[in-house]
Amino acid sequence: MSDNGKDTKAGQTEFWKMVFEIFDSSNLSIHQFCKQEGLAEWAFYYWRRKLTGHQPQKSALPKATPDNPAFIEVPVISQRLQPLELLLNGGHILKIPVGADQGTITKVFSAMKETLLC
Repeated sequence: MSDNGKDTKAGQTEFWKMVFEIFDSSNLSIHQFCKQEGLAEWAFYYWRRKLTGHQPQKSALPKATPDNPAFIEVPVISQRLQPLELLLNGGHILKIPVGADQGTITKVFSAMKETLLC
């Protein structure tokens, strides 16, 4: 590797060390900070992991499998049935009417998964 390659890698490392110092004193979320500074969130996470060994916390929820779907039973609080509203990524709301059949709901969730809406 040429000296330029080493200088570039060292320069990137120093840049990201500075970014993390500024972030630590910013009191902003990672999303807000990256947006404000014009940084890609994936790069922020990549360099944080590379420089600090910080690994994201594993989810406490079990991984979905065919035998163990990723649905959680929700008890009905009211005797008067109401439509189910789900808040999705990006602020979208999915309203499922009372009495919707399971086949339709399954198809909707499959389509949402394929289009990365959830």
